[in-house]
This record gives sequence, C-alpha cells and structure tokens, in this order.
Amino acid sequence: MAVQFTPYTPIVAFSAAVLAAVAWVGWRRRDHPAWLPLALLAAGGALYAAGYAVELTVTSLALKRLTWRVQVLGWYVLLPSLFVFAVRYADDAAWLTRPVLAAVLSVPVTGVVLTMSPFFDLYLADATLVTVGDAVYMDPTYGPWLTVDVFYSYAVVVASLLVVLRLSVSSTTAYRRQIGVVAVGIGVPLAAELLRTLFPESAAAVVHPRVDTIPIGFAVTGVALAWGTYRYDLLDQAPIPTTALIEGTQNGVVVLGSDGRVNQLNGVARRYLDVDTKLARRPLAELSDRAARVARELDTGEPPHVIHLGDDGSDCPVIEVRRAPLETADGRVLGELLTLVDVSDRVQYEAELERYNRQVVLLNQMLRHDIRNDAAVAAGWSELLAEDLAERGDSGELLEQLDRIRTASEHIVELTNVAADVSKAMERGSVEATDVVDLGALLEHEVEKARSTYSDAEVRLAGPVPEAPVRASELLGSVFGNLVRNAIVHSDVEHPRVDVAVVRENGEVSVTVADDGPGIEPQVRERLFEQGAMGERSSGMGLGLYLVRSLVTDFGGEVAVRDNEPRGSVFEVRLPLAET
Repeated sequence: MAVQFTPYTPIVAFSAAVLAAVAWVGWRRRDHPAWLPLALLAAGGALYAAGYAVELTVTSLALKRLTWRVQVLGWYVLLPSLFVFAVRYADDAAWLTRPVLAAVLSVPVTGVVLTMSPFFDLYLADATLVTVGDAVYMDPTYGPWLTVDVFYSYAVVVASLLVVLRLSVSSTTAYRRQIGVVAVGIGVPLAAELLRTLFPESAAAVVHPRVDTIPIGFAVTGVALAWGTYRYDLLDQAPIPTTALIEGTQNGVVVLGSDGRVNQLNGVARRYLDVDTKLARRPLAELSDRAARVARELDTGEPPHVIHLGDDGSDCPVIEVRRAPLETADGRVLGELLTLVDVSDRVQYEAELERYNRQVVLLNQMLRHDIRNDAAVAAGWSELLAEDLAERGDSGELLEQLDRIRTASEHIVELTNVAADVSKAMERGSVEATDVVDLGALLEHEVEKARSTYSDAEVRLAGPVPEAPVRASELLGSVFGNLVRNAIVHSDVEHPRVDVAVVRENGEVSVTVADDGPGIEPQVRERLFEQGAMGERSSGMGLGLYLVRSLVTDFGGEVAVRDNEPRGSVFEVRLPLAET
C-alpha cells in the first residue's frame, strides 16, 4: 500500500488527537447533562479528522473512498451532538421536544443508511484521483444527497450558535466570557467554510482547494471548549439565565432602568401588584393601583417599606419592599432592583406579640402591686400581733409561728422586687450601656433604700466615695440593690451588717458588698450565678444573682464572690470607668 506525506496531514492528525482527548474527558464526566453530548461531538470530530488524515496519507482511490465513508459517519455523529450540547449547556429544555429531535436526527440517520448501502452513490456519485505537486488527492463528484447534507449542516450549526447567543443576552455579565468561548468554538467551523465559499481565491492562498478544513475547524472547537473547561469551569458552572433567576425566586422582583421605568418583573411581582398588562417600559406608578402605592411609599416613606396592599382577600395583603442599586464594576448605575417580600405572617405575628406583651406587662404590674401590698400588710399585722402576744406573756411557740409568717411575707415582698428587676431586663433584652452613671450617687441611693426597708440591719457605705463614672443604664441599681438585699434577708444573725466599699484602680472601679452572714456553701459557689442556682437556706427562685451577673456582663464588667473574715461573704463587682 503506497502512502504519501502532505503538509496538511500532521495538522489534521493533531486535530484528531485533540478531539479524541476532549472526547475522553467528556466521557469520564458524562454524568453532567452537557458532558455526554460534548464527548459524542468530540468523538465524531475525531473520527472525521482521523478518517481524513488517512485519506490524505493513502494514494489508492479505493482506500480514499473507504475513508470517506468513515468521515461521513463521524460527521453524522458530530452534528446532532453539537445541537444537543448547545441546548444542554444553555439548559433550554424547550428545544428537546420529540419533533425537534426527530428533525435533527432524520438527516444523520438517512445519511448513515446511504453510506452503508448500495445507494452511497446518492452521496458520492463518482471520484477520481488528481495530482497536485507531489501529492495525490481525491476529486469527488457529489450526488443529490450532498445538497440536503449542506443545508442540514448549516442549519444545525446556526441553530446551535443561536441557542448559545440567546443565552448570552439573557445571562448575567459574569458568564459572558464563558459563553463567548462556547460561541467561538461553535462558530469557527461555520465561519471557515463561509469564507472559503464566499472568497475562494483568497482562501486558496492559505489552504489548497482540495483540502477539507472542517476537521481543522472542529479541532479549534475542541481546543476552545477544553480551554473554557479549564479556565472558566465551563460545564461545572453553567450560566443561569437572568429570567430563570428572577422567575425562580419566591419573592416578587421588579427591575427598574436608570430612568426609573420598569424593565422586567417576574410572575410573583405581577400577582402582588395586580399587573396583567404589557410593560412597554412604563413607570412603576402607571402599572396598577397597587404599583402606584408602592411607588408613593418609595418616594416618601422611610425603610423598612412595609405596605398594606389591601384586605380584599388577595394572597399578599402586606409586603415589604427592599431596594438595591444595580451597578457595574466601575460604579456606573444601571438601575434599581426591587424585591417584594410577603410579610403578612410576620406582621400578624408582631401584632399578636405586641398585644400579648402589653397584657403580660399589665398583669405583671398588677400582680406585683397587689401581692407586695398584701404581703406588706400581712408582715405588719404579724409584727403587731407578735408584740401584743409578747406583752401578754404568751408562749414562745406562737411567737415563733408569727415570726415565720412575717419572714414569709417579707420574702414575698423580696420576690416581687426581684421580679420587677427581671421584668425590666426582659423588656430591654440585651441591655446597652448607653448612659454615664454616677456610681457614688447610685450606691448612696441603694444603701439608703436598704436602711429604710430593713430597720434591723446595719448597712454602711465606706467613705469618702471616689468619683467613679461608669457607662451603664438605670438597671445598674438593681445589681447593688439585689446584692445588699440578699446579704440581709439570707443572714442568720438578728441584726445583719452589710459594708459597701468603692475603690478605683487601673481604669476600673471595684464595688464590694460584704456581709457577716452564714457564707455560701462550697458546692453552691461554682454555679452561684447560674439561673435557678440556690443554696440550702434559700427559698427563692434563683433569679437574683443570675440577674446580677447578666447585667454586669452587659455593662462590660465582672462579678465574683469570696469568703469574708471571720464569717460571711464578699461580692465584688468590677466595672470599666467611663471616658469623660
């Protein structure tokens, strides 16, 4: 078998190798919807190019005709795969209907049957050998089927190119380069053939007229798609059309141009705004009555823009409009994006929550007031009754029982005071230290209040108190009120003593509250400031010290406890001094 070498043989062989490599990569990643048609496209191109490389190499007319059949098979695998790849890449399944697929496959199926049958003459009627320089080429005479093949080929390539270009128009800017790579890959073979057809003399100066450039063109396609896969994650990050993005969201979306006119709105926005007419780039206020209400709110209202669209039974009577500018990378304003969020459930929940909070606050105030008053009355009457029994010389057992009644009543009063502090803290959530508080004046007030409330206790504030401004809120008084009150009510001596001292050092102020009570059990101390923590002698709910730590932490400080000498406990609160 005689063989020959032409300058074009290595180029065509290299094209076959490139396309085979792309086919191999695509087949390994065929789970992706677009990789399988890309693999078949590249495999068809590789078969076409390999067949043509052999045709250029052999000199026998019979072998050249045989390789021509191989090229036809590759061509009819390549073309429909190209179309399916473009559709899969664009994720435009509307094209993949049975009639469209039948039309796309009809010509390749017929062409393959002709190639493998005695009717191949309808495709290749005759062929002779011609010598050009030192090389022998096949000079074919085509049959009528070639006309069908040419129209079909151009139609498929143009349709594939239009699918991709349509995606470029409707996609986001971030994917334009990626789409451009695909468009170049599809368009190069078409452009090459058009140039050879329209400018044959100019093309002959570059490539001999007997040389088929289609395999070379599709090698460019393979290289472009392979490079796009490496550079832009071509098929792993396929572009999403902006229409799909807008229509796929559960919120209403309105796109305004730089002139304020509506460019686009999705189906949800049409339903919310009751728009059933064509846009024709009209101002938002002209679309419907609801759209006009939204436009007025955006012009005059302050965010958040919550708009009641009506109580007519519509599926979105309350929406929140969120607006964001649409800008290019260099800051040029293209328009504005309006997002319409259905907040009907949220607004209803907030209204119910507000009503519930008002009721809870009212009930809390009522209970604290009535319980505190009744408990104070009970404590007062029990004390008077105890004095009366003591004067009459009655038994100590009755006096002990009355003392228990008085103690319980005083404890109820204490609980209502703690509940008041907790209620204030809960109403504010996380407390912000926004005010500069005179710590000395605050401590004097809390000490004086404790003296008037607990006449049997001795509460002293060591002086002189240094100037100590701290950043806190009005709830800071609850911290020291709770510490002093705990020291008194949990004491086991007849006349409790509480010493409060203030020291400034290193940008901080330290306040100590020392008592002469029974101290704190070791097993309780580790979790003393946790919610619900109580000692054996405590009958409360474990909220007082938990509130103390929560407030001190909100004010940027720390609280700790240690033993006092010779007995009792010392609570220390450290707060940062405010900058003045």
